[in-house]
Amino acid sequence: MFQKAERHLLAAKAKAIAKAKVDTDTDTDTDANAKDNVKADDKPPNLEMIDLVRRALINLYQTDGLPLITGQLDNTVPITRPTVSFATVNEYADRTTDPDEVDDTRNFTSEALFAESAQRLNRRLTDQELRALVRTKPQFDTFNRLRYRPSDATGVGQLFSAIDVFARYRHIDDAQVTSFFAPTENNDLDLIEFGVGAEKSFTPFDGEWDAFIRGGYKHIRREGLIEFDAEAEESIEHFEVNLAASHFIGPDKLTLEGVYVYQDIDPDVANTSNRDRQIAGATLSYLIGNASRNNSHFATRGQNLFAGLLYDRDSFGDVDIEKWDYFVGYSIRGFGSDDAFDVTIQPTVFTSSVDNDSSQDNAQYRTNFSFVWRIRDEEKFTGHDVCSTSKLCMAFMHLTIPVRHDVAIDGPDSFENFSVGAELSTKAYVLTDSGGPSFLLSARYDYQDFYEINKTQQQFVIRLSMGF
Repeated sequence: MFQKAERHLLAAKAKAIAKAKVDTDTDTDTDANAKDNVKADDKPPNLEMIDLVRRALINLYQTDGLPLITGQLDNTVPITRPTVSFATVNEYADRTTDPDEVDDTRNFTSEALFAESAQRLNRRLTDQELRALVRTKPQFDTFNRLRYRPSDATGVGQLFSAIDVFARYRHIDDAQVTSFFAPTENNDLDLIEFGVGAEKSFTPFDGEWDAFIRGGYKHIRREGLIEFDAEAEESIEHFEVNLAASHFIGPDKLTLEGVYVYQDIDPDVANTSNRDRQIAGATLSYLIGNASRNNSHFATRGQNLFAGLLYDRDSFGDVDIEKWDYFVGYSIRGFGSDDAFDVTIQPTVFTSSVDNDSSQDNAQYRTNFSFVWRIRDEEKFTGHDVCSTSKLCMAFMHLTIPVRHDVAIDGPDSFENFSVGAELSTKAYVLTDSGGPSFLLSARYDYQDFYEINKTQQQFVIRLSMGF
């Protein structure tokens, strides 16, 4: 976990640097990485250790972004580390879902059933109207965060591993059907949010488990999701708690993760009841570690079994819309002659129900399959190939082929579809004495065929982040 790992790694780096200075007869500043041009086989063991520790610290700090202020843990570890960092995550996409969603088939089905209900058109939608509901939504999302990492030698550091202040702006074209009396017309969404968060990692049960807890608050202003009034705004108070716990069983690892979200939604519309939304979910995974590959310092190879569920209740006055997601999955990480390939398969069931109108109930079954080729494998780092200080260095490059198929198991089958795509992603970092920033860049394309209504969609996503 972050704080204990940081203290151990910084102490190891300080010890290796001090030993390297004693062993050398030159005035070379080894901490500035001046010996990187030495051949790998000739590099002294202490310099190899410095490289390994630096590489581990890059992984440790990679979520934080660009260090703005650095400092020391305390006088016993005279190595600087990031104290305040800035992260930015930016995404432009043209796809069938919002950034936080994956359930486009359920969304389109629920929109169609509501438009057909007695509260709206009270008739079946035409093929033209069904095809109009299937749409890509051009969208832009930017998330920016300042993170404070207190030293564990301070009172604040004993309470929190990290404290965040963040802001987000999001714009989505054609996000919402303007009126379900006319389901072919859409309007845009604009969202601004500001928030704070704090997290803590710790080791309960005498260090037998690793645990993590994070709490956060957001104030959100949202425009464009209220039916009949495209310019009406909503004010949302968002509270979120994330939990995780993991335990090693020999080379294997058991992990349990959970999330709970509560939103108090206040529409700025006269004579409209306040809304609230609750989301709760959990995932249990078991990684079967491959002992023959555990000599690698950064390997996470093996077989992973996982299962989970997510509950989402959205209350509109006296009417509740309830959604459930159920999923299981299996992945194998590292196979082939060079251990360069991963495969994951994940069956998922999506359900939706409206408590006062069973005609709107629906459910779908999805088969998800993904194949990953590690073109450049970050996990095979040995300590010799660390790049020079202050240069942009590539950590990995992956090619992912995602395939999925959605079929209806309750309700209309109009939005059954097949999708196949390709995503190229890479991570790079800048090596500095205090832990440089990491960058993620990915580009994805998907071709989706809604074969029941004879409509296809082409989607793409481009994402660039510094920290994450």
